[in-house]
Amino acid sequence: MKLTSLVVAPYAFAAFAGLWATNAAADNLLVNGDFESPLDWTSGVSYNAGYSAFVGSQIPGWTIESGHAVTIHNTNAYPYIAGAFSVNMDGEGYNGHNANLYQDFASTSGYQYQLSFDWQGWFNDSNPQLDVSIVDLSDDSVLYHGNFGYSSNLMQESASFHGTGNMLRLRVMESPESGYNDNAFIVDNFAVSVVAVPEPETYALFIAGLGLLGVVSRRQSRAVV
Repeated sequence: MKLTSLVVAPYAFAAFAGLWATNAAADNLLVNGDFESPLDWTSGVSYNAGYSAFVGSQIPGWTIESGHAVTIHNTNAYPYIAGAFSVNMDGEGYNGHNANLYQDFASTSGYQYQLSFDWQGWFNDSNPQLDVSIVDLSDDSVLYHGNFGYSSNLMQESASFHGTGNMLRLRVMESPESGYNDNAFIVDNFAVSVVAVPEPETYALFIAGLGLLGVVSRRQSRAVV
Protein backbone atom coordinates (compact mmCIF):
# COMPACT_ATOMS: atom_id res chain seq x y z
CA MET A 1 0.00 0.00 0.00
CA LYS A 2 2.91 2.33 0.50
CA LEU A 3 3.70 1.72 -3.16
CA THR A 4 0.20 2.91 -4.04
CA SER A 5 0.75 6.14 -2.08
CA LEU A 6 4.02 6.77 -3.86
CA VAL A 7 2.35 6.27 -7.21
CA VAL A 8 -0.57 8.59 -6.40
CA ALA A 9 1.65 11.53 -5.41
CA PRO A 10 3.25 12.06 -8.86
CA TYR A 11 -0.19 11.92 -10.47
CA ALA A 12 -1.45 14.53 -8.01
CA PHE A 13 1.49 16.78 -8.84
CA ALA A 14 0.96 16.28 -12.56
CA ALA A 15 -2.71 17.13 -12.18
CA PHE A 16 -1.84 20.34 -10.33
CA ALA A 17 0.75 21.28 -12.94
CA GLY A 18 -1.77 20.64 -15.69
CA LEU A 19 -4.39 22.74 -13.91
CA TRP A 20 -1.96 25.65 -13.54
CA ALA A 21 -0.87 25.38 -17.16
CA THR A 22 -4.52 25.52 -18.22
CA ASN A 23 -5.32 28.53 -16.04
CA ALA A 24 -2.18 30.41 -17.08
CA ALA A 25 -2.39 29.74 -20.81
CA ALA A 26 -1.61 32.87 -22.79
CA ASP A 27 -5.06 33.15 -24.37
CA ASN A 28 -6.10 36.61 -25.48
CA LEU A 29 -8.87 37.85 -23.18
CA LEU A 30 -9.86 40.44 -25.76
CA VAL A 31 -12.31 39.80 -28.57
CA ASN A 32 -11.04 40.74 -32.02
CA GLY A 33 -7.92 42.44 -30.68
CA ASP A 34 -6.33 42.09 -34.11
CA PHE A 35 -9.39 43.55 -35.92
CA GLU A 36 -9.57 40.54 -38.22
CA SER A 37 -13.26 39.71 -37.62
CA PRO A 38 -15.45 40.17 -40.71
CA LEU A 39 -16.81 43.68 -41.31
CA ASP A 40 -19.72 45.10 -43.28
CA TRP A 41 -17.38 47.32 -45.26
CA THR A 42 -19.98 49.49 -46.98
CA SER A 43 -21.86 50.21 -43.73
CA GLY A 44 -19.18 52.69 -42.62
CA VAL A 45 -20.02 56.39 -42.38
CA SER A 46 -17.25 56.97 -44.92
CA TYR A 47 -15.47 54.39 -47.07
CA ASN A 48 -13.69 53.50 -50.28
CA ALA A 49 -11.82 50.44 -51.51
CA GLY A 50 -9.00 50.93 -48.98
CA TYR A 51 -10.71 52.13 -45.79
CA SER A 52 -14.01 52.28 -43.94
CA ALA A 53 -14.93 54.38 -40.88
CA PHE A 54 -17.16 52.60 -38.37
CA VAL A 55 -19.27 53.81 -35.43
CA GLY A 56 -21.07 52.32 -32.42
CA SER A 57 -20.63 48.55 -32.24
CA GLN A 58 -19.83 47.96 -35.90
CA ILE A 59 -16.36 46.58 -35.09
CA PRO A 60 -16.91 43.17 -33.40
CA GLY A 61 -15.77 43.07 -29.78
CA TRP A 62 -15.29 46.83 -29.49
CA THR A 63 -17.44 49.80 -28.56
CA ILE A 64 -16.78 53.10 -30.30
CA GLU A 65 -17.45 56.17 -28.17
CA SER A 66 -20.54 58.10 -29.24
CA GLY A 67 -19.73 60.88 -31.70
CA HIS A 68 -16.48 59.22 -32.80
CA ALA A 69 -15.57 56.91 -35.68
CA VAL A 70 -12.79 54.35 -36.07
CA THR A 71 -11.08 53.93 -39.44
CA ILE A 72 -10.12 50.44 -40.60
CA HIS A 73 -7.54 50.01 -43.36
CA ASN A 74 -7.39 46.90 -45.48
CA THR A 75 -4.35 45.99 -47.56
CA ASN A 76 -5.52 47.59 -50.81
CA ALA A 77 -4.13 51.11 -50.60
CA TYR A 78 -3.19 52.41 -47.15
CA PRO A 79 -0.68 51.45 -44.42
CA TYR A 80 -1.41 48.47 -42.21
CA ILE A 81 0.57 46.49 -39.64
CA ALA A 82 -0.50 42.85 -39.86
CA GLY A 83 -3.20 40.60 -41.26
CA ALA A 84 -5.97 41.91 -43.48
CA PHE A 85 -6.98 44.91 -41.32
CA SER A 86 -5.45 47.57 -39.05
CA VAL A 87 -6.87 50.68 -37.37
CA ASN A 88 -6.10 54.25 -38.41
CA MET A 89 -6.65 56.30 -35.25
CA ASP A 90 -7.69 59.49 -37.00
CA GLY A 91 -11.27 58.25 -37.39
CA GLU A 92 -11.54 60.51 -40.45
CA GLY A 93 -11.99 63.48 -38.10
CA TYR A 94 -15.65 62.43 -37.82
CA ASN A 95 -17.70 65.08 -35.96
CA GLY A 96 -14.47 66.93 -35.23
CA HIS A 97 -13.09 63.96 -33.27
CA ASN A 98 -10.60 61.15 -33.73
CA ALA A 99 -10.93 57.45 -32.93
CA ASN A 100 -11.96 56.48 -29.40
CA LEU A 101 -12.78 52.81 -28.81
CA TYR A 102 -12.83 50.51 -25.81
CA GLN A 103 -13.36 46.94 -24.68
CA ASP A 104 -14.24 45.62 -21.21
CA PHE A 105 -12.88 42.37 -19.76
CA ALA A 106 -12.99 40.53 -16.44
CA SER A 107 -10.00 40.22 -14.11
CA THR A 108 -9.10 38.01 -11.16
CA SER A 109 -7.72 39.61 -8.02
CA GLY A 110 -3.98 38.99 -7.59
CA TYR A 111 -3.43 37.58 -11.06
CA GLN A 112 -0.74 39.24 -13.15
CA TYR A 113 -1.70 40.19 -16.69
CA GLN A 114 0.19 41.38 -19.73
CA LEU A 115 -1.02 43.95 -22.25
CA SER A 116 0.61 44.05 -25.67
CA PHE A 117 -0.10 45.98 -28.86
CA ASP A 118 1.59 47.35 -31.97
CA TRP A 119 1.55 50.86 -33.38
CA GLN A 120 3.30 52.91 -36.04
CA GLY A 121 3.21 56.53 -37.15
CA TRP A 122 2.11 57.35 -40.68
CA PHE A 123 2.05 61.16 -41.10
CA ASN A 124 4.27 63.13 -38.73
CA ASP A 125 1.68 65.35 -37.04
CA SER A 126 2.77 66.89 -33.73
CA ASN A 127 -0.80 67.63 -32.57
CA PRO A 128 -2.29 64.21 -31.70
CA GLN A 129 -0.91 61.59 -29.31
CA LEU A 130 -1.80 57.91 -29.19
CA ASP A 131 -3.29 57.15 -25.76
CA VAL A 132 -3.87 53.62 -24.38
CA SER A 133 -5.17 52.90 -20.88
CA ILE A 134 -6.62 50.18 -18.67
CA VAL A 135 -8.96 51.37 -15.91
CA ASP A 136 -10.84 49.56 -13.14
CA LEU A 137 -14.52 50.27 -13.77
CA SER A 138 -15.46 50.03 -10.08
CA ASP A 139 -13.29 52.89 -8.82
CA ASP A 140 -11.68 54.41 -11.95
CA SER A 141 -8.19 53.47 -10.77
CA VAL A 142 -5.66 53.44 -13.61
CA LEU A 143 -3.79 50.15 -13.99
CA TYR A 144 -1.95 51.11 -17.17
CA HIS A 145 -1.49 54.32 -19.13
CA GLY A 146 0.67 54.95 -22.17
CA ASN A 147 0.79 58.15 -24.22
CA PHE A 148 2.89 58.14 -27.38
CA GLY A 149 4.11 60.69 -29.89
CA TYR A 150 4.91 60.07 -33.53
CA SER A 151 7.47 57.44 -34.56
CA SER A 152 7.96 56.01 -38.03
CA ASN A 153 9.24 52.76 -36.50
CA LEU A 154 6.96 49.82 -35.81
CA MET A 155 6.56 49.90 -32.03
CA GLN A 156 5.65 46.78 -30.07
CA GLU A 157 4.48 47.76 -26.60
CA SER A 158 4.19 45.41 -23.63
CA ALA A 159 3.28 46.12 -20.00
CA SER A 160 2.13 44.11 -17.00
CA PHE A 161 -0.56 44.90 -14.45
CA HIS A 162 -2.41 43.10 -11.65
CA GLY A 163 -6.06 42.10 -11.72
CA THR A 164 -8.44 43.59 -9.17
CA GLY A 165 -11.32 41.13 -9.37
CA ASN A 166 -13.40 43.77 -11.14
CA MET A 167 -14.27 44.52 -14.75
CA LEU A 168 -11.51 46.45 -16.49
CA ARG A 169 -11.68 48.69 -19.54
CA LEU A 170 -9.04 48.95 -22.25
CA ARG A 171 -9.41 52.25 -24.08
CA VAL A 172 -7.58 53.32 -27.23
CA MET A 173 -7.85 56.92 -28.39
CA GLU A 174 -6.02 60.03 -29.54
CA SER A 175 -5.36 62.37 -26.62
CA PRO A 176 -4.91 65.17 -27.30
CA GLU A 177 -6.97 64.93 -30.45
CA SER A 178 -6.28 66.75 -33.67
CA GLY A 179 -9.97 66.77 -34.58
CA TYR A 180 -9.22 66.19 -38.25
CA ASN A 181 -8.10 63.47 -40.64
CA ASP A 182 -4.50 63.42 -39.37
CA ASN A 183 -3.38 59.91 -40.46
CA ALA A 184 -0.99 59.95 -37.50
CA PHE A 185 -1.20 56.47 -35.95
CA ILE A 186 -1.86 52.93 -37.14
CA VAL A 187 -2.56 50.35 -34.38
CA ASP A 188 -3.09 46.59 -34.29
CA ASN A 189 -2.73 43.32 -32.35
CA PHE A 190 -4.12 44.27 -28.95
CA ALA A 191 -3.89 41.39 -26.49
CA VAL A 192 -4.39 40.87 -22.76
CA SER A 193 -3.27 37.56 -21.28
CA VAL A 194 -2.56 36.00 -17.89
CA VAL A 195 1.15 35.81 -17.12
CA ALA A 196 2.11 32.18 -16.43
CA VAL A 197 3.54 32.71 -12.93
CA PRO A 198 1.68 31.24 -9.92
CA GLU A 199 0.72 33.69 -7.20
CA PRO A 200 1.46 32.90 -3.50
CA GLU A 201 -2.11 31.72 -2.88
CA THR A 202 -1.66 29.12 -5.64
CA TYR A 203 1.41 27.73 -3.90
CA ALA A 204 -0.52 27.63 -0.61
CA LEU A 205 -3.31 25.64 -2.26
CA PHE A 206 -0.80 23.19 -3.68
CA ILE A 207 0.92 22.70 -0.32
CA ALA A 208 -2.44 22.18 1.38
CA GLY A 209 -3.28 19.55 -1.23
CA LEU A 210 -0.02 17.69 -0.61
CA GLY A 211 -0.72 17.78 3.12
CA LEU A 212 -4.13 16.22 2.57
CA LEU A 213 -2.56 13.56 0.38
CA GLY A 214 -0.13 12.74 3.18
CA VAL A 215 -2.95 12.32 5.70
CA VAL A 216 -4.80 9.96 3.36
CA SER A 217 -1.62 7.95 2.75
CA ARG A 218 -0.97 7.54 6.49
CA ARG A 219 -4.53 6.39 7.09
CA GLN A 220 -4.21 3.84 4.31
CA SER A 221 -0.95 2.55 5.80
CA ARG A 222 -2.52 2.09 9.26
CA ALA A 223 -5.51 0.30 7.76
CA VAL A 224 -3.36 -2.40 6.12
CA VAL A 225 -1.99 -5.22 8.30
